[in-house]
Amino acid sequence: MKEYSLNFRKELTIDKSVNAVIGVLFFVLAITLAAYVRLPISTSPVPVTLQTLFVMLCGATLGRKLGILSQASYIAMGCAGFPIFQGFSSGLFYVMGPTGGYLAGFVLATYLIGRLIKPERFSMWRVALVFLLGDIVIHVSGAAWLACIYGIGISKSFTLGILPFIPGEVVKISAATLIYSNIYGRVQRIF
Repeated sequence: MKEYSLNFRKELTIDKSVNAVIGVLFFVLAITLAAYVRLPISTSPVPVTLQTLFVMLCGATLGRKLGILSQASYIAMGCAGFPIFQGFSSGLFYVMGPTGGYLAGFVLATYLIGRLIKPERFSMWRVALVFLLGDIVIHVSGAAWLACIYGIGISKSFTLGILPFIPGEVVKISAATLIYSNIYGRVQRIF
């Protein structure tokens, strides 16, 4: 029984295509569940969620190609009517609302993080910096979208779309860095 278990585990980690599918599906599910953990902010039309934590980990873990596939799949499923966006929402109309820029930022940040993360040159400071850059991409994309749909200026979009999120993002970047520092060696072998 023990020998079978070891062989199964070895085969699973050797088959990269199976690992890729599992990884993409895992992060679609993680982003979905993270959307349900939300904290409305009175000064912004966009709530705080845990999604950016998993976007950072998605880019670092899956890399740019699979990371983009995961984020694009999440958005496509939401547009197709699955209630996976924050507040159990779905549909193309939702994507065109206040959070649409952040969703686009998820894809861009995943690409950037996947491109810049170098597990073979691991440093917690480097990882934290890459996560910070990805997080900035998400929030600048979201604030720019808010400026477009509400017809507001840069300072107002900064106040609505970036400023209220800074304390939470510092915590999420720190958490993502700690999580990734514990899994980066295994991630390299699996994906």
